[in-house]
Amino acid sequence: MTAAQEPLTVGGIFDRAVTIVVERWRVLLPLALLLGAVEAIVQAIIEARANGWLIGAAELISTSVDVVLFTGIVAVVADFGGRCDLGSLVRLGLLRFWSAAGVVVLSCLALIVVIFISFIPSSLLRYHESELAGAAFIGGIGVALALCSFLTIYVSIAYVNVVLESMSPLGAIRASTHRVKSAGAGRALLLGAALVVLTFAPAFLAALIPDRPPLLLACKQLVMFGVLTPIFVYPTVVQTVAAIDYRHRSLGTDIARIVEARAQV
Repeated sequence: MTAAQEPLTVGGIFDRAVTIVVERWRVLLPLALLLGAVEAIVQAIIEARANGWLIGAAELISTSVDVVLFTGIVAVVADFGGRCDLGSLVRLGLLRFWSAAGVVVLSCLALIVVIFISFIPSSLLRYHESELAGAAFIGGIGVALALCSFLTIYVSIAYVNVVLESMSPLGAIRASTHRVKSAGAGRALLLGAALVVLTFAPAFLAALIPDRPPLLLACKQLVMFGVLTPIFVYPTVVQTVAAIDYRHRSLGTDIARIVEARAQV
């Protein structure tokens, strides 16, 4: 089956993603374990209190490996070119690396801008009435979450566009903006919010596990590597299914506009 064959509801996107994970787990699981292994190595370096240069290099390498492997996951979900073996997926990830990395960099810059803009009011009011500043801070959190939800959808679709349609980073973002707009803001907000929760909630819950005594720290690391890593793959599957669905919807909208324009001539 393909990742998406007809327009899907938000619930249908998550349901289709579960079906794909179940059907293709033999290919997705090695990618998930590789992601987990890289993250575990980086975490071990950080906990060993290595110098800043080593930690920075480890984070850079980890991010680069993530880009390659997440590209492979997108290809598996979309059944892109029939690539199922790990070597072919890694080669595709390397081929699309710079464009995919460009989307990641642009999304990080956009996230910084979103956070900065969201908390300007509370920063300006911090020397005034505490209640007003507190209300502005809470409002800033709400604005940031809403904007992050939209940003998540735009970035997710742009990333998939780069992998499956060989677009440039800016071209992929322009295409994602057009496709999201054509399907409506409400749908994008709902889907983006669900993805934000799905992506960050497991890591947040794992972070609540204490680091002391050592047994709890070992349990925490086991949970992060053995349980959460496969879970982290699921949001990428959802993002890919959503991107393909948005593309199908956009093509239908464009065709309808062409037919309507011809009918008016």
